[in-house]
Amino acid sequence: MKEYYYYIRNRRNAPIVTVCLIKDLDSVCRGVAICSLKDNPVKESGRKLAKKRAMKAYHSKRDSFPIHGKSEMKVLLRLDTGMYLAIMKCMKNKSSFNPVLIKLEQDIVAEVNESISLKDNEGEE
Repeated sequence: MKEYYYYIRNRRNAPIVTVCLIKDLDSVCRGVAICSLKDNPVKESGRKLAKKRAMKAYHSKRDSFPIHGKSEMKVLLRLDTGMYLAIMKCMKNKSSFNPVLIKLEQDIVAEVNESISLKDNEGEE
């Protein structure tokens, strides 16, 4: 099982959304932590919460914690339009099992799959 993190930044370049992807051979799980407008972003806190939510999806094999609160929407509206639309289309929950992936996540998963394939091929020689 591999874990990967990325950050979605607002127009002032502050990391206001932290995403943790957990990938194993059969599934991808996503955990999302959204920083409050009242908070200063702290990467360590965002990573811990995002990982906790990704692990919840991994163990329960289901989605939970819908993204729909007013405060969450206010934060997301501060993103650039393209990222906001991608999130609203693909990120329905803060804890997701085999979610629809945005382009960045598709690229991350493809890279993971390629590295797994390369390791498998090395063992065959």
